[in-house]
Amino acid sequence: MELIEQTLGKDATTRTWETIRKCTDAYERIHQQAAAADADQRHAACKCPCRAADRQRRSFIVSKNMKSKSKPAAPPKLIDEYLATLSSDKQAALEKLRRAIRAAVPKAEECISYGVPGFRLNGKYLVGLGATSKHCAFYLGTTVQTNAELLKGYDISKGTIRFPPGNPLPVRLVRSLMKARVAEKKQNKSTA
Repeated sequence: MELIEQTLGKDATTRTWETIRKCTDAYERIHQQAAAADADQRHAACKCPCRAADRQRRSFIVSKNMKSKSKPAAPPKLIDEYLATLSSDKQAALEKLRRAIRAAVPKAEECISYGVPGFRLNGKYLVGLGATSKHCAFYLGTTVQTNAELLKGYDISKGTIRFPPGNPLPVRLVRSLMKARVAEKKQNKSTA
């Protein structure tokens, strides 16, 4: 000890002993953890009271630390359930579209397909309608491309017509598009 103090100085000696103490504490912690792991392995198969109490303590700690995660909402099963999740302006626009589709094709049945409201005719998917955060949409498939002349003032893509909720599609336009869609479906059925 004296030789160390003479060689390294008193401060260095203090630092050395502190380092040794920290290493010893760390070793003891590691040894205790290893002993606890051994105890867990020894008691894994038995049903002694200490093992049961340990399991209970652990499950309490785990349940206390877990954040409660709410389950995602179930997908809607009816169009009314889908519409209930939307804002009032989108509800009104889609309800108007829904009434126009029913009037144009009274035999069409309402359905939910892939989480989106739609209509089926003779068991086959006909059209769909929906809303996003920025617009409402009418999903017509290939009918949109074949009737592009009628839809010049609207935002269209391959099979979708997008419109703002405050400016819903006119009933006359929906009626003519639905007639074209039904005719297209009949033509596809006869060629298949």
